Amino acid sequence: MVHRSRRSPRPGVRWLLVATLTLAALLAARDYTELPRHVRLLPQQPYHLPQGLWFRAVGSAPPAPADALSAALPPQTERFPRTLTFASADEGPVHLEWRFLGIVPVGVLRVEPVPEVAVLPGGQAIGVLMNGDGLLINRIAPVTDVHGRRRFPAEESGLRPGDIIAEVAGRRIHSPLEVARLVQEFGRRGQALPLVIVRDGVRRPVAVHPVPVFDEGSGRQRYMLGLFLQDPVAGVGTLTFYHPVTGRYGALGHVVTGGGPNPLSLSTGHIVAATIQGIQRSTRGRPGEKIGRFDYGGAELGTIEKNNTYGIFGRLKAEPPGAAGRSPVPIAMAHEVRPGPATMLTVLEGDRVEAFQVEILRVFPHGRRDGRGMIIKVVDPRLLARTQGIVQGMSGSPILQDGRLVGAVTHVFVNDPSRGYGVMAEWMVYEAGITADMEREGARARRRAG
Repeated sequence: MVHRSRRSPRPGVRWLLVATLTLAALLAARDYTELPRHVRLLPQQPYHLPQGLWFRAVGSAPPAPADALSAALPPQTERFPRTLTFASADEGPVHLEWRFLGIVPVGVLRVEPVPEVAVLPGGQAIGVLMNGDGLLINRIAPVTDVHGRRRFPAEESGLRPGDIIAEVAGRRIHSPLEVARLVQEFGRRGQALPLVIVRDGVRRPVAVHPVPVFDEGSGRQRYMLGLFLQDPVAGVGTLTFYHPVTGRYGALGHVVTGGGPNPLSLSTGHIVAATIQGIQRSTRGRPGEKIGRFDYGGAELGTIEKNNTYGIFGRLKAEPPGAAGRSPVPIAMAHEVRPGPATMLTVLEGDRVEAFQVEILRVFPHGRRDGRGMIIKVVDPRLLARTQGIVQGMSGSPILQDGRLVGAVTHVFVNDPSRGYGVMAEWMVYEAGITADMEREGARARRRAG
């Protein structure tokens, strides 16, 4: 009797099976990263939930109020809802559960009804003046002591570039000259200099031993820590919008770091009006910039109260130049923004805001940790002729589409200055705190009426 063994699958079949499973896993992973986690809806605005092969929104996830869910979901589609609609901004929010293949829970979607918000679009050039909670460590370097040996006092004490020195010897400091004076004082005593630094939002005590060095310029012995410190941040950007009732504004569309890797912590900061005196054109590999002028000691245009991924935010003290006669425009929700023609407002000369044509190439409506919500391309021949595309100082320039504010310019593509990233206007508006102020004012009005 002849025994016949079973044949194993051919190598080509095995590789095809592996490739198919790998492709399916990659597609599922891509779809998962694009699932919305938080959606804001205006009253009576329908939202069509993405329902694909891999993931479905199923029922309600705690702590969703049952009455809000039933009001938002049609009865015949409660298990696998296709469209959500809220009657008013007083309902909800609703929490839905994302499930893989409709079975395995993988995340929660919060759908929140919100009132419509209208703001005045900006475009004006502003000077940004920020004093952090101390001084930023821009660079750390070795020092050569009086015996000719290389020493690393800052590095050995655990200091890093990007740290912020908040206190020196128990005192808050605002100038590198203050630090230099205290370094000499403690060095002459032979004592370690106590510092308090801020790293990742956490205050930490550090002690650094000043190293004696020979200063050839003066011919005397001095003391050094091997630190390069940075003065308060100053620069030119663009105002994105402001709310005519609350005075809340948003600008820049990206975080201010002051040269280090971490967001600059704020103690005081303000914006002032600026004028543009010239433009350095962008070239491939080298972004251009606006050359602006503003008065460091001039009257404040507004305060800076928040600095994060979506820009700087605060409250205006005066109306920005050229705002007279403008009308408020509604804010577009992120899921409403679409690829297509749009308009950018910015200043290229003096303080005159001009409108230029751009194209929204791609939209990322569900939020990214880096705040980049769209890719844009400058198509206006006037702007291309003058700047070659996006330049530094355009950050915060508002983008309008179909009569609504949809976003703001944030970053330029270094190798193609005609293209860049933008942040969604919705994200900026809710960071600015406009709706929170409106809700507080509404509550006060109801109490007065009652």
